[in-house]
Amino acid sequence: MNILLIGERYSNNLGDGVIFDTVENILKSSFDNVNIIGLDISGKSRYAIKNDAVLKKKIRFNFIHSKLSSLKRTIFAIKNLKKYNLKGIDCAVFAGGQLFSDYFAKQIFYISKILCTANIPIIFNSCGIGVYKRNKKYLVRTFELKNIIGISVRDNYKKFKDDFKLNNCLEAMDPVYEVSNYYKIKRNDKSVIGIGLMEPNAYLHNNIPLNREKYFEIIDIIINKIESINMDWEFFCNGNDDDYRFIIEVCKKMNYNLNKIHKRPETPIQLLNTVTNYKKIISFRLHSHIIASSYGIPAFGFEWDTKVKEYFKNMNNSVFCINLNNFSAEHFVEKIFEFLKINNSKKNYNRNDKIILSSEFLYSMINKITGDKNE
Repeated sequence: MNILLIGERYSNNLGDGVIFDTVENILKSSFDNVNIIGLDISGKSRYAIKNDAVLKKKIRFNFIHSKLSSLKRTIFAIKNLKKYNLKGIDCAVFAGGQLFSDYFAKQIFYISKILCTANIPIIFNSCGIGVYKRNKKYLVRTFELKNIIGISVRDNYKKFKDDFKLNNCLEAMDPVYEVSNYYKIKRNDKSVIGIGLMEPNAYLHNNIPLNREKYFEIIDIIINKIESINMDWEFFCNGNDDDYRFIIEVCKKMNYNLNKIHKRPETPIQLLNTVTNYKKIISFRLHSHIIASSYGIPAFGFEWDTKVKEYFKNMNNSVFCINLNNFSAEHFVEKIFEFLKINNSKKNYNRNDKIILSSEFLYSMINKITGDKNE
């Protein structure tokens, strides 16, 4: 069986690469004789190394640049898709990540339209819901295509169903929740707390009223409380180059040694090794939390996007997810102390079992395809 797997495979936010690799492993372990054909939805062919992912700041948020970037990503993705013999592909799976957003809507539509013309069944697996105001029309047109046999989303489920009036839609866990089933990483015994930072522009589009000064105050509180109980700490990122540069800025501004920064991971396996290097994590990026929970590592998060809030809720861990819209330093200090006092070296998370696993959804959808072909 030949499966075209589509996702942000080579994003420098490596959580997307972990999604891709996890879904590939799910498919290979669930079905015999599966051949995975990978397609990066943005037309990339490798992971960014060093600083080659850096954009010129003065045009980063320029509207024209945004339009050209979207067009370029779409053209490259379609060009790579047309290299494949579509007649030999049995189905296509959009791996997941925050694909249902303005950033990806255009690529999704044009890729899906080509697949539909080739009569290839399409599955959207555990996709996240971003902002889809400007390009919502492309998602509407995509969901009208006849070859879409199943859609699962990992967050904002009710809003998504209400907005698009979809019947073939389910709520599923992010695939990375299952990553520890496929990558057996031995945890070390270092008593180090990982502090995962995210550059401020990442949360500003969600109207989070957290200026840089307040952000630095939060970081200072975290470090002071960790050091007050004689534990060590280290900054880390999910691979995003902007996040990494922000961490360097934090160290210089707050007079911390640059040796307190973990090396920027450049591949998904390096990100897994980074997160599992810690006894606990206090972090912003969603997939640092999902990786941590998969390996039983206690995690403390910040609600800068609904997807973070919903994940902590699904893991029955909302008590350790701080709302940044109503931030209280006193409440934060109390919760950090409570979190740091947790002794368990391996935390047993109690997830909401009413939400299906990504593997369960994929298994049922592909069985539906193979069953239809055998009739």
